[in-house]
Amino acid sequence: MPIPGYVPGKDGLRELARNLSPASYIVFTDGSKYYAKNGSTGMIEFTDTDLGKLLNTVISVLPKTSYTEIGETVTNTPYGRIIIREGMYNVYTPVVIPPGSMISIEGCDSGAHGQTGTVGVTTLVYRGANNGKMIDVPKGGYNYPHSKIRIENLFIKWDQQLSGTAINIVGAFTAYLRGISIGGNRYAYPTYGILLNAGSQEHITVLEDIDISGCQYAVYVNQEHIDIYGMSLTSNKYGLYVAWKGAFKRGGIRGLQLMNNNIDFYATSDGDPIFIDVLMLEHSGAPPAPPVITNGRKLVIGQLTFTPSNWNVIKYGFDNFSNVILLSDRASSHNPVTHLLVRNKGIATFSGDGTTKQFTIAHGLANQPSRVSVTPASADASGSYYVTADATYIYVNYITAPPAGSNNVVLFWSAEV
Repeated sequence: MPIPGYVPGKDGLRELARNLSPASYIVFTDGSKYYAKNGSTGMIEFTDTDLGKLLNTVISVLPKTSYTEIGETVTNTPYGRIIIREGMYNVYTPVVIPPGSMISIEGCDSGAHGQTGTVGVTTLVYRGANNGKMIDVPKGGYNYPHSKIRIENLFIKWDQQLSGTAINIVGAFTAYLRGISIGGNRYAYPTYGILLNAGSQEHITVLEDIDISGCQYAVYVNQEHIDIYGMSLTSNKYGLYVAWKGAFKRGGIRGLQLMNNNIDFYATSDGDPIFIDVLMLEHSGAPPAPPVITNGRKLVIGQLTFTPSNWNVIKYGFDNFSNVILLSDRASSHNPVTHLLVRNKGIATFSGDGTTKQFTIAHGLANQPSRVSVTPASADASGSYYVTADATYIYVNYITAPPAGSNNVVLFWSAEV
């Protein structure tokens, strides 16, 4: 039976969630028990005190479908949309999404991320076995079948001293995670907030509006094709841990906030470049050692900001990267980084002496700029001049020396490799 409104390989998982209306099942709580109501009939069909068991039961009775896509033949696998209403739910049994499924699990979100018990928030509390998984997406076999999943608007609380994984994705061909908050105790558990572990298989995972704290590994990536649209990782042992060299092949990071993690960003080996549109580093007090962003990868950063403003990013920010390309005006590096700032600008101020005709500006770029612009910003700097540049400096050469004065030669400048 085809899924109404869903065309595999074309519309994608977002359309799956939009077009399955009404929800297949709606889960809600009275404070002690959890109920699953059929979205079509309105009848309560299942009840339990373990949300994991309840969701597994619901998944087992969802409609079944078969399809063929990109060489995969999938038969008799569930599809559907499960909505979990606001409230706090205990999870003792892992929620397992069978291989080949097309399932959307959606909580409620009032915008109060991480606020346990807040009205409008769906909170899941893990109380299962040590080394357990709260939401598990296994792979059915070599290469196929793989599930297509959507998980959004859940606050996952991990307040027991137990190792484990909040969201484990191994067998997803397409995974879309949005509005997920995961909270634990620093250097304790869960071991993994989100574990993406598909090895060399070319999967697609989109992470949007993700907030994780208190994990040993907030996000552990060991697969290809990752896209991040806004993620905050705070007070974890490792923030973003990249174990696969092609993790961001045909993907990238639109916004990433790294705050007070022991190591904010760690890459195990050299690989494809990682593109970060906006990177925010925020640490209270002295930064930790070793450096917060370390090891191996090529980084291309559109804009870098850091707090506090007097934090020595040059010493602690980047270490042991093959190269770091910063496209913003604020840049920092630390040996042995090969720092590649490709654009820079500033204001240069000099005191004329009536005889000096050449004024030197350090542009901070890795190579000799191909474009240089210098504009007078004071009357005494407005004489005739020409500009030259090498790999280190911009040279402003006046035909007639500017007059003597204190800080009277002011120049706006910009340069680009």
